[in-house]
Amino acid sequence: MKLGIVGGTAFEDPGALLDGTQSQTFTIGDGPVIFYTGTLAGTAIETIYVQRHGTDHGLPPHRVPYGPHAVLMRDLGVDAVLGTAICGSLREELPPGSVVIPDQVVDLTGRRGPQDVRAQWLHLPFGEPYCPQLRACAAAVEPANATGFAAAGCIATIGGPRFASRAEARWLAAQEWDLVNMTQATEAYAFRQAELCYLCIAFVTDYAYGLDFSDDAAIDTSMGKTLEMFRSILRTGPHHLVRVGQALTTRSLDSEEPASCRCQRPMPAEYYKEASA
Repeated sequence: MKLGIVGGTAFEDPGALLDGTQSQTFTIGDGPVIFYTGTLAGTAIETIYVQRHGTDHGLPPHRVPYGPHAVLMRDLGVDAVLGTAICGSLREELPPGSVVIPDQVVDLTGRRGPQDVRAQWLHLPFGEPYCPQLRACAAAVEPANATGFAAAGCIATIGGPRFASRAEARWLAAQEWDLVNMTQATEAYAFRQAELCYLCIAFVTDYAYGLDFSDDAAIDTSMGKTLEMFRSILRTGPHHLVRVGQALTTRSLDSEEPASCRCQRPMPAEYYKEASA
């Protein structure tokens, strides 16, 4: 099995996740994108890693090349992809320091392009944005030292790079969604188009501004608490990611049986043909 990792904010050091790291540079648009290869730390699992926001965190969420990342992962022979996401919580029971394995997304990005991966477009099924088989593996790995853990949840994906207003945060929470983030809906769909199984591990850094249980005064005056949570994730997050990566390898990708997750959808001509009698 070859594992792909998309490292988001707080997971931008390939050396924390890979052993024997080597780099390969590709040109996407006007700039270079570096893919790192090696083995998942402490294991023999072949792994390919890319920084979602580029070198020095230079790409804001609406400029990340989600589609090309997915195509390159596929072309490099990756079997399953693990992405990370830093999120704001919309639920009091998911305090800062929580870890969530999301199962749903809501796309509120608006102006963002479609990030098409296929040469021929189609109405692609997206009822399950994340691979259910990978999610089941990840859900069995409870994180150490997390303040909360949820094996399911819905991420509302906003356009960014600004955070939500008070009114927006309250509206998001009123929909009974769980987290707010700026990347997940677009990235999950790009990997679905590339016919790759995709999983997200979401790390909560703070409550969304404006909720009854959020510390708005602290958010207004300082990012100190959020930065403290970032540092905590930097210390413990990579270890949890490696444990999840090890768990994912228990899923047999060499089986001759068709994958029940159905992430690898048929190509357009086959998908649209009439069902046989």
